[in-house]
Amino acid sequence: MGENITNAESMFEFCDYLVSLDLTNLSFAKNTSFKNFLKNDESLESLTLPNNLDSTTAIDFSSMFENCTSLTTINHIDKLHLDNAINLSRMYFNVGNIYMDDIISKLIANKATDISYMFASTYTKNPVVFPATFNTSMAQNMKGMFESHRGPLINLSNFRFDNVEDMSDIFAKPGVSDIKWPSHQNAPKLITLSGAFKGNTNFQKVKAPKITAPRLKDTSFMFSSMNRVTEFDIDDFDTSSVENMQHMFSNNRDYFMPREAVVNFNLNTSHVKDLSYFLYHARTWHPVVNTFDTRNVTNMASTFEEVWAKPELDLTGWDTSKVTNMSRMFYDSSYIERIYVSDTFVTTNVTASNEIFGGSFDNLRGQQGTSVPGHDISYAHVDGGPSNPGAFWKKP
Repeated sequence: MGENITNAESMFEFCDYLVSLDLTNLSFAKNTSFKNFLKNDESLESLTLPNNLDSTTAIDFSSMFENCTSLTTINHIDKLHLDNAINLSRMYFNVGNIYMDDIISKLIANKATDISYMFASTYTKNPVVFPATFNTSMAQNMKGMFESHRGPLINLSNFRFDNVEDMSDIFAKPGVSDIKWPSHQNAPKLITLSGAFKGNTNFQKVKAPKITAPRLKDTSFMFSSMNRVTEFDIDDFDTSSVENMQHMFSNNRDYFMPREAVVNFNLNTSHVKDLSYFLYHARTWHPVVNTFDTRNVTNMASTFEEVWAKPELDLTGWDTSKVTNMSRMFYDSSYIERIYVSDTFVTTNVTASNEIFGGSFDNLRGQQGTSVPGHDISYAHVDGGPSNPGAFWKKP
């Protein structure tokens, strides 16, 4: 039965009271789509796919099992072939009662361009390796692929990034505890990694992909709101074309590396325009950012607001000649006692600077002992004493 079915799109979608579905004797001949096949069947617990399922001609599996939240058994899943699939977006999205270990280990796909949210809000019981038979070299969209995916480790060492453009939110929200990236690869078309680990409080590691990415523009919120960071590795992470680093490490307020650790943010910032909230509310005691190339930055609002740097912050390499916004740049950074700058730290083009030194700033003094008013940008220079009071220091 079903030999003439060529499109199974939404075939059982929104079957609200379906608990068990046995398709053993159903056939699909040259079927082109399984899109939304069982989408939102929230009561479905057991599924048996056809014995002679031929899915080799199907190109769209998007949202096939999405929101099958009660599903615990899929029989004959090995007969579901993704050889020619182009769209795998949200295929297993929010299938939360089946461990994905076995499904992942047997994946075969070669042509998929969209794998966004494919395993979002799912689970793996053990560390899993995505096999080389799951070929991602054609994938353009990996957005949110593992968002809220719970598991001990995802090994992506066989992944390829030849055509990927969007990897935003790929591991966002509380989910996987560890990942293994591929060894150094080219990602010539990658544009965004925005929010890649945002809010993943289970991860606790800054592990950037080791890639060459000449078109990467956006790393905003990439490691934001992870809350606790115990490991830090951004080696071989190409940010040479990035323009937006807004909130890149913000809101890691519980623990950002051990107190004694010197955290070297060795990023290429030569094209960055937006550095606002970069370390906002980040509990890092010894951030090293003095080598940042900031010649093109226009927005430094709240860059160091509530940062826990102690006792000093070294900005001697910073050129602020294009900056227009310094509002709350150092607001409430109460542990900082000294801020070092050079002659290239200027406020010539700044038009917004409210509370640049505002909040609790009891410890900050200029080089000649000047106490700094919270709202006054005229103090944003090396302290010259009573005749020219300033907030900053200059190294000998």
